Amino acid sequence: MPRTQTLSRWTTPYSGRGLHWPAIKTLCMAISLMAWFDAFYAALEKINQPGLTVAVTESGWPTAGNEPITSPENAETYNRNLLNHVEEGRGTPRRPSQPLDVYFFAMFNEDLKQAGIEQHWGFFYPNMQPVYSFWQCP
Repeated sequence: MPRTQTLSRWTTPYSGRGLHWPAIKTLCMAISLMAWFDAFYAALEKINQPGLTVAVTESGWPTAGNEPITSPENAETYNRNLLNHVEEGRGTPRRPSQPLDVYFFAMFNEDLKQAGIEQHWGFFYPNMQPVYSFWQCP
């Protein structure tokens, strides 16, 4: 599958919406994430450590604080497509057959953080209600 087709999946939250600024921002983040992985892989190869793997310990998208780029819809699009990419076992352009190791950020919105984007990375509000439908919770 050509790279453009693979990355285009990250930009279309709903069919028929077309490419708009939040989708472009989402695409840029997807490309950036793959580039970050590949930059580390290239550095590891340069120091003769090609067998080491890279893990992303925080990846996500805020739901508020810089509208219209931050929204529940954009967060769901980014996170859903990242989850699909990981679950399908696909890697990066440099290592396409090496699955990615990614941890989502964060479980809960954090009211005590600085106002703005920093408070809105969670999948759930502090009262444990979902910010948007993502995880299959009872």
